[in-house]
Amino acid sequence: MGMTVQTSGSMWPNYACCNLVASGRLMRDPPVLVGQIVNIYLPATNYANASPGEAARADPNLTGQDLYMVKRSVETWDGRWVRDPHLKISSTLVHASSPAR
Repeated sequence: MGMTVQTSGSMWPNYACCNLVASGRLMRDPPVLVGQIVNIYLPATNYANASPGEAARADPNLTGQDLYMVKRSVETWDGRWVRDPHLKISSTLVHASSPAR
């Protein structure tokens, strides 16, 4: 079993580790699809914030990950699920402009 050596927030405060991004092509053709994705994303984010334990239980069903580890990760994570894209712009632009590794 692993251990936390350093939290992500202490390495890069306010970093947006996970983002919902759509290409220009997807936004143009068909634009309704992006709207449908966002309409799923927003309530899912609210649900994860309101019920992190329940949200953690859904993950193993989708990813095959160990339930204990997912719950432990959610309990000890120093991040938060954010709906406001303006809070994510600066770190997303830094990440997007970094050379591929």
